[in-house]
Amino acid sequence: MTTKKVIGSLTLILLLIAAYGFYRAQKLSNTFSQIRASFKWADNFKFSFTKVSFSMDVKLSNPTEDDFSFDGNNLATLSEISIVLDGKKIATVNTNITVVEIPELNSIVIENLPVEIPLENLAEYLSVMTMGQILEKSKIVCYVSILGTKILIKNE
Repeated sequence: MTTKKVIGSLTLILLLIAAYGFYRAQKLSNTFSQIRASFKWADNFKFSFTKVSFSMDVKLSNPTEDDFSFDGNNLATLSEISIVLDGKKIATVNTNITVVEIPELNSIVIENLPVEIPLENLAEYLSVMTMGQILEKSKIVCYVSILGTKILIKNE
C-alpha cells in the first residue's frame, strides 16, 4: 500500500469518526432539550424560626424515543435542582449526580433530596398559602453542568 493510500484511508476513517461524533452529539442535544423535570413528592417537613426543611422527590421524564444517559466521569453532572416560585428561586439543592439514565418514553425519580428554604423567601406566601400549595405552585428547574457550562432542564 502506498503512503497516499494510507493517508487517504486514515483521513476517511477520521472523517467518519468525526461525523458519527457530531451525529451522536446532535441526537443527545435533541433528546436533552425535551427532558422535563417536575415535583413528585415532599415529606419530613420541619419548621424553625429561620427556615423550612424537608425531603423532596423530583421526576425527570424523557418523552422521546431515544434513551438519555450520561456517565459524567467528571465531565457532566446533574449539578443543581432549584425550586422557583413566581419567577424567583426560593431554594437550591446542589446534587452533583454524575450518572443519569432515562430510558426512552420513560421517567426516573430522584428521591430524598434535602431542601432548606429560608423563611424570608416564603414570607409573602405563608400568610395566604399552605406549604403544600406553595410547592404545588412552584416549578422545578434542573441544571446539568457539562465541562463547567450549565444547561437547563425545563419544568413540565
